Amino acid sequence: MGAIDNVRIYRRVLNAEEAQARFEERNNYTTGSAGATGANTDPSLVLWLDFDKLESGTFHDRSPLNLLATNHAGTLGEGVDGSALCLSNGANVTVNLPETVREFKALTLEAWVSPDLPHHSTILGALHPQAKYNGMPFSLRWRMDQGFWLYMNTPEDEQRYLPAATSAAASLEFPSRYVWSLSNTLTSAAVAQGEFRREAGKGYERRRALPPMTAGTYRVEVEALGEDGRVMDRCGTELAVAGEIVQPAMKPGQPLRLRKVDEADLTLADPGHDFYSFSGLSEVVKGEKGRWRRTLGAKETITYLASVGAAVSWANDWFGVRFKTQPGKLYVVELEYPDLPFLSMSTFLMEPKDDPADGKCKPVLRTSTGVFAGTFLTNNNAMTTIRTVHFASAPWVAVCAVNAHNTMAGREMDPASVSRITLYELEGDLPKLDAPANGNRLLGVHCESGGLSLSSFGVTAFRGELGEWNDRPKPGAYYRDAYLAVANLIRYMRYRGDTALYYGMYRYRSAQFPSRTFPGGGEHDLPMLMARMFERNGLKLVLTVMPHYTLPTARLHEYSHYDVARGASTASPVNRDGRQNLMHRCCPAVNPFHPGVREAFSRLAAELGARYGALPGVAGMAWMTGQSWWEPCLPVLAPQDGTAEQTEKALLGAMCDDESMRQFAQYAGVTLPGKTGDPERFGERYEWIMANAREAFKDFRCWGMARTHEALKNAFAGKARDKDYLAIDYYQDVFVRTAEWDPVEACRLFGSGPKHYRDIPGLVLAPYVPEANGCTHWEHSSMSLEAMPKIRRFIADDALAREWDTRGKSARYLHRQFYEHGMNLRSEPDRKWFWAPEVTRLATCSYPQQGGRGYLLDFLLLLARGTPDYISYMWCDSTIPMGHEQSHQEFAAAYRALPSGYYREADRRGNIFVRYLEGGDAFYVVNTDGAPAKARLKTGLSGTFRDAVTGKRLKARNGLASFDLKPYQLQTFVAR
Repeated sequence: MGAIDNVRIYRRVLNAEEAQARFEERNNYTTGSAGATGANTDPSLVLWLDFDKLESGTFHDRSPLNLLATNHAGTLGEGVDGSALCLSNGANVTVNLPETVREFKALTLEAWVSPDLPHHSTILGALHPQAKYNGMPFSLRWRMDQGFWLYMNTPEDEQRYLPAATSAAASLEFPSRYVWSLSNTLTSAAVAQGEFRREAGKGYERRRALPPMTAGTYRVEVEALGEDGRVMDRCGTELAVAGEIVQPAMKPGQPLRLRKVDEADLTLADPGHDFYSFSGLSEVVKGEKGRWRRTLGAKETITYLASVGAAVSWANDWFGVRFKTQPGKLYVVELEYPDLPFLSMSTFLMEPKDDPADGKCKPVLRTSTGVFAGTFLTNNNAMTTIRTVHFASAPWVAVCAVNAHNTMAGREMDPASVSRITLYELEGDLPKLDAPANGNRLLGVHCESGGLSLSSFGVTAFRGELGEWNDRPKPGAYYRDAYLAVANLIRYMRYRGDTALYYGMYRYRSAQFPSRTFPGGGEHDLPMLMARMFERNGLKLVLTVMPHYTLPTARLHEYSHYDVARGASTASPVNRDGRQNLMHRCCPAVNPFHPGVREAFSRLAAELGARYGALPGVAGMAWMTGQSWWEPCLPVLAPQDGTAEQTEKALLGAMCDDESMRQFAQYAGVTLPGKTGDPERFGERYEWIMANAREAFKDFRCWGMARTHEALKNAFAGKARDKDYLAIDYYQDVFVRTAEWDPVEACRLFGSGPKHYRDIPGLVLAPYVPEANGCTHWEHSSMSLEAMPKIRRFIADDALAREWDTRGKSARYLHRQFYEHGMNLRSEPDRKWFWAPEVTRLATCSYPQQGGRGYLLDFLLLLARGTPDYISYMWCDSTIPMGHEQSHQEFAAAYRALPSGYYREADRRGNIFVRYLEGGDAFYVVNTDGAPAKARLKTGLSGTFRDAVTGKRLKARNGLASFDLKPYQLQTFVAR
């Protein structure tokens, strides 16, 4: 972050006199001064960018070469003279140097850089920046030993900080004292104050003890005063104090204490509550077991949009009602809907960004949930309900039901259907789930961008869709607002039963923390604050990374096809035809086996380890690779309708670069044909491998990906002892192919070889697992219903489960899907609510999940053939998924009660599985069927046990016990 100006590159080393002259040229620059533009006649000068003018996306080069520099996402700001390039998220400039100047024995790089210094603290242990007066620095630091201490860093030997050219040092005025104050930013109450005095010849006092502080946020202000009491300068910083958040306890399934506030009957012709229908064509219908209002279906919406001349790209009809709320209070919103065979509905809770007198406002998306009914599970057409929690931050909330599915091959989904929406106020605080836990079962949602997980929980800033980006708190209030949002998130997670948040730390090309090595992140350290607060409240952060064409790796793409054909060691994958950057969604992509690529990404892993590795609230780091999207990854894209042979040819023929071939020859102990510099070598090597070492090459690709993860793990673990590294293998492409393979072979073909990860200490493999209703979701919309048997076979494959099994820790990445669609909006001059005329569309993400007990199926399938220590579920962007809390509590309570250790299968009968703790005294039983079941099965253990959640006794005689199971139920038993 910051700005850079007057970048000059010379193909030689400048001597001291030349360097000093270049420095003085700019250091003494004043507008219009003679000679300040500098000379450009030096033949060794190969690039000079002054960034004074940006025309048609390029900067002009002032060197004798007169090159063009292409701008990428950079903007202009104030420079040392004229303009400078602002270094923000993803900003970079590329210049192609001619071959005639690429070779040089020495290099001098010259630039004026103005780094942005953060002005506010992070959390415990933060070092605060300097504020200058009369050329001298002072700053604030604070840390926690036996208490909080405030430091003044002004040295006793003040003279050494004066500019060397200043001869009148004695004439400079120094502060005679510093006055400091401490206030609580949540209550605005003054807490303490004091001062530091300067005594002649003795310098300054160095520290003051701050008084004990309760959990919350505070601000320290320091003023530097002269002899006459005049304020010469001031410095301030925020402090955040983590502590326990007190919540009452509740048993799984225990009802909340609710007070009904309002209700909208949508079966009425006019439901009131400012009812609004986007199409105006919603209708009330009578079904087998009730009445409800429905939106238009996908095809009906397309027809309607075409009739009014509107775009049909987002065919999502919707309706909604508005309820009055009180900011700061907790509510529960309940929707009654019919359990139809193919219902697909998103539910959004919207609040106004502001609330002007005429009611026109901009919307923020506060909560996303939704429901599937039927599809591949049973349905009964009866009326049922879904609830979700709402943290109110505005005087009203709009509850909207949206037709989630546009299309689904072979079957159009039933549109959004609701009979009644009821608003309840929660009496008292949100309770936390009172369930046994050993602290080693980390269940939680996966967030693409971690800060967006707060969107539903902020009461001031951090609220609404993309809340962290669009509603960033002002400097001086960041940690106050962040603290309030994180506290609400903690309340909700503990109520829901989750124990971890898989927090997106780096995604695409932007860091979500103050990174020094990768772009983005800003000046505040939200993950640090969250980790400290999680630590005090029994939760964990898993730092997740999902890079995509990052700036540090983009710099490795320096060679053309011409260069590569003649032997340049490219960082891009090269296919059998000698072409780079094919078979990838992200172009140019990077070769995961290239040493430079591993080194670049290892810097990010090491930075995360150094910054967060010592925090008890951090469990470890997770890195997602695969799918030709999240780097570093193998090229895996191929025609979806190809045969198995065509697909394999495309996939295996995409990694023929010199570096990969060198490593493969060493791995397999073979000698490959083709000479370096021969453009035909890529095809020759591919043909030889297919004829002589096809299976070895498949294994090599899996082995190489494991070595890449090992390199990243080592970089992280070198700075973060005793923390786990999760390798998330993402290979959804397996299921969108017409061709089909044995599940183990499919994973191997797409670059996932579980056996290669087993003996890497500290590495936990987290394989991708699709949800059982996978093809009903938006990101799987390319699938047809015929893909479902393939998904089911994959989930239930015993051989694949054995590959994933390990005596160490294990993990699963449950890819429950989301809808990334938009709500079309229209200007309604006569309406008094919803949106201002200029707002015509709202981008949204929603998380429809199977209703009722069907919600539990995906989790139980994970435990039927394995016992993971880590379970991340959903793919979240914008808000996190809410709703279905009571179903989730039931699973969370039983899962968290599982003691640590290695579990073996004891018995199975149909859809019922029993697994026991080897060398221990616990077992569990899973019913993955939608019907209740009574069965007698082997337990692997004998004795008297108790249900870890209910406390009910169970006797296992001769290793046998009888079970009475609900549909989709997990029961955990431990020795009494």
